[in-house]
Amino acid sequence: SNGDGELSFGEFCIALRDLGYGTGQDLIVLWKELTSRGNSPDSDCITLEAVDSAGASILEHFGNWCEEKFGGPWELFRKLDEDGSDSLTAEEFAEGITEFGFFELENLPAGIANAELVLENLFPLLDQNGCGCVSADNVLFLEQDKEKREGIKKTLKMAQEQGTAERDHTALTNDAQEMLHGMIMSSTNAGGKHWTTLRSEIAVGGPWGC
Repeated sequence: SNGDGELSFGEFCIALRDLGYGTGQDLIVLWKELTSRGNSPDSDCITLEAVDSAGASILEHFGNWCEEKFGGPWELFRKLDEDGSDSLTAEEFAEGITEFGFFELENLPAGIANAELVLENLFPLLDQNGCGCVSADNVLFLEQDKEKREGIKKTLKMAQEQGTAERDHTALTNDAQEMLHGMIMSSTNAGGKHWTTLRSEIAVGGPWGC
């Protein structure tokens, strides 16, 4: 749920509870079974490799390409997000990685050998919310440098908060302007009149006499 690419015991229990799975001993048995798989047996988390080795291989190849070609998944996202929308549609994603030579790599897994297969087998792994687009924070779990990952998360959070504040400020400014305009139109000689019909002293800010 925190997008780090690993499933803690707490996240595991909450997810299975939401799915209506058993509780108590059943959960513990399943947890031990899944944590015994993959590259880190008996670890304190579950990785994708434990439940979907093919998907894990696909993400590994893609993540390595991001690192070697651009310096990381965040850098790739910024390259592909040409319109600055902070999200990538499936079409933008496929076209972007094609342009940057992803399909020219040797030994690509068969599941991502072309754009159609990428949209079928890779894009859904990144589109964590199933909304049909990928945001910057959706690809951060591929960043192997944890310190760098956390730094980018903080940067994204600050940008989102700043964007929200700016939108709120704009809305308040617009509301204030509309209210002021309404007051002028309802309580002054300018109300309901085209500017060309106003007396000169009113138009330039002179006395507002009748």
